[in-house]
Amino acid sequence: MISFIVLPDPIVIQIGMDGKPASTMPKIIGVLLPLVLVVVGAYNHYRPGTSKWRGLILLAVGYILGVFTLVVNL
Repeated sequence: MISFIVLPDPIVIQIGMDGKPASTMPKIIGVLLPLVLVVVGAYNHYRPGTSKWRGLILLAVGYILGVFTLVVNL
């Protein structure tokens, strides 16, 4: 949860064509959303009787979203 300490409030989630922030969201949502995606993806991946790919895709989206949030806001 180092992201919660390092990131500003609000965080930028979309960059406009001019390179300036186009859309923001509160820090708590921007930090917890990737975490929730990773946890749900891991649960779906290891749960018996479900598609393993769905869990891996959610994991990947969560990681990419978290890294993107850090890169854009630092």
